[in-house]
Amino acid sequence: MTPDQGDDDRETGLGDIQDPVAALDAIAAEISVAREMLARGDAVNLHSMEVRVTRFCAQLASLPPGSGQAIRSRMLGLIDALNVLEREMRQVFDETAREMGGFSARQRATAAYGRTGNR
Repeated sequence: MTPDQGDDDRETGLGDIQDPVAALDAIAAEISVAREMLARGDAVNLHSMEVRVTRFCAQLASLPPGSGQAIRSRMLGLIDALNVLEREMRQVFDETAREMGGFSARQRATAAYGRTGNR
């Protein structure tokens, strides 16, 4: 399972959250895969994960009364895992921006020295 899979919910059971624990575990597994991909330097597409989380949240109201307590700790863990993923993605973005900024500065310096030599 990868974060950039299609929106087919049959594998994760998120089309119908009769088993919210399994649904949350599937989302947590996607987050882990996304973190591994990011650590390897691979591109990460979070669209399908976003769709699954949105569907899960929309269906929470259909859970039987009182069942929320059973998944509370998993949901809190999922929030923590998403926060870690966000932090890691921001780090990669910041590092990439710094590298590209340095590249642009080198290009500007090369262009400037090239113009001086041509005068």
